[in-house]
Amino acid sequence: QFQQFFEEYCGDIVFQDHDELKPTCLPTKLAALCVQANRERRRADVKQGNSYGFDTSLYGVNELLIKPHTKDQPHPKGGGISYAEYLNCNGLQIDFFISHHWAEDFGEFLQSILRFS
Repeated sequence: QFQQFFEEYCGDIVFQDHDELKPTCLPTKLAALCVQANRERRRADVKQGNSYGFDTSLYGVNELLIKPHTKDQPHPKGGGISYAEYLNCNGLQIDFFISHHWAEDFGEFLQSILRFS
């Protein structure tokens, strides 16, 4: 599901030397979304004194892609749902749990997962 999400919303996956074991994830679509959001926010933020922006990290993915997909999906116990719940409302058996740093580039994050699997 990560790979499909990345290719649909974030960018392209190319393979070094045409080797499927060496994917390189290029967050081109995500970078364009960040630029657009930063331009829109800059106008509002300058007026309010804020100066942070989006980049291709997992923070950017969360704010620009995950939250908009899940905001209208109420959780039965209140609040919103996670993207994992959005995709698999009945849950899934997992083999691995992946911990990550939120400031990590999403392309590098996915690339490391694809190279591990």
